[in-house]
This record gives sequence, C-alpha cells and structure tokens, in this order.
Amino acid sequence: MVKLKDFIRYAMDAYDSPHCITLNEFKQDVNKFKRLNKILSIQDGNDTQITMMLNFILTLYNVFEHEKCTKMMFYKVEKENWYRLKTFLVFLHSMPDEIPEVGLKSSDLPICNRIAISLRKI
Repeated sequence: MVKLKDFIRYAMDAYDSPHCITLNEFKQDVNKFKRLNKILSIQDGNDTQITMMLNFILTLYNVFEHEKCTKMMFYKVEKENWYRLKTFLVFLHSMPDEIPEVGLKSSDLPICNRIAISLRKI
C-alpha cells in the first residue's frame, strides 16, 4: 500500500499545470482524486451526470501526466468503482492492460453498460 506522503511525491512528479503558481492550487488538484471516487459512486447517473463525470476525469488529465494520472485514479478510487472508471478510460482510449502497482488487470474488470450507453451518445 502506498503511503500518502509517497502519493503526494508521485503527484508532484506527475503534475504538469503551467497555470499553477501556488501550493494551494496543487493541493486542490490532488484533492480531486478523492472526489473522483464519490463521483463514480453515483448509481443512477443520467446522461448529464455521465458527461459531468467524463469532464471531471478530463480535468485530471489536463493537469497530470497521462499515464501517471491513470495510476493515481485507480489508487484513489475504491475497487468497487474500478469498473465504472474503466468504462470512462476505455472510451478515452486511456485504459492500460494492467496496473501492477494496484494489482489491476483490465481484462478482470467488466464495463459498466449504463455508462457505456451514455458515452456512446456523446
């Protein structure tokens, strides 16, 4: 299990926001990973909520290096929500085959049909 201090170091290394000028802005961006799990926990998401979830994931990719950001998402999101996250990442062509750091094999996770149907409408 990765310690919070190590996660912060990893996040600092992956951080790529030219607009960030304060430590507080960095902390706000890192805290988005915590909120991601709450967002993915929404059970009855409608098309608008699914689009908002997608936009939230894209905001993370906008400020963190892509591959590392994907690893950080899976580290912070609870395992019961991994299949939902996978669905978004497959849609974005960003789902790796595996992430050994968290013991994940993509082939072991299903796709969330409800989210996939919504994303196909975009």
